[in-house]
Amino acid sequence: MEGDSPRMFRVRVPSDAQRFGVAAVSLYQLLTKAARKLKLAERRDGPLRVCLEEDGTEVGDEEYFSVLDRNTCLVILKHNERWTGVGVHAVSHAMVHFERCTHDVLEIFRNDPNGKLTNILKNFLNSIEDCSERESRQDDPTWFEGVENRFKHKREEMRHRCKTRMRGYLSDAVAYKNKVPMEHQKRYEELLQLIRNELKTQCFNQDYFDRSAAVEVRLCDNNGQFSCQGAYNKQDCQYQHKINPYANWESRIQFSVWNLDHRCRTGARQWRW
Repeated sequence: MEGDSPRMFRVRVPSDAQRFGVAAVSLYQLLTKAARKLKLAERRDGPLRVCLEEDGTEVGDEEYFSVLDRNTCLVILKHNERWTGVGVHAVSHAMVHFERCTHDVLEIFRNDPNGKLTNILKNFLNSIEDCSERESRQDDPTWFEGVENRFKHKREEMRHRCKTRMRGYLSDAVAYKNKVPMEHQKRYEELLQLIRNELKTQCFNQDYFDRSAAVEVRLCDNNGQFSCQGAYNKQDCQYQHKINPYANWESRIQFSVWNLDHRCRTGARQWRW
């Protein structure tokens, strides 16, 4: 990458929200400068790693690093540290308690013959603000909290989020090559190159999350609502899970860990959505 212009990134460590600016032309240079800036250079407890602050996607190679946007927020990790993304910890914690209390809640509603508790729940759900009809930063500033200033409309941020997610999947596939038997690695690299070329041709399928895209391309409806498509080996989701990341800030954050194949990986467990 010699001769490339350096790009500015914002780096931090998991235990401190303060960010520092670092200019780099390569992943290696970023790690070197970040370690110095964050006073991690002297530590010898394993190689440092880099991941996206927003969703925890690991930046594991120069190829993925080369497509990161300027001013991307990155978290520098020691070998034994993990980062699952802004808001993900809260969502995961909530899901644990949701699983534990679902049975008790259903029992309460079954024993509510007059429907009093049901009406209370309906009133509560109706009170949750739904701003999905608003599109611009000016009309719904709360939704854009933590979103880069260059994005002025929700669809722009959602397209960027889709591209980031697809690039993360590609990075995972590249990293998996080390686990492929040597006799199959050449064929695996050929397949990776085909996938890489197709993704670039399709702009990393950025239209998937854009509610203004053509119906046959996007994965949501006109209002921005996504429906769980079920596990990979099922035709659909029996629970009919739905989410609209365009509705409010909370839904946007939750959507960052909402997998469209019905499973979200958190640590060693897999949560059903």
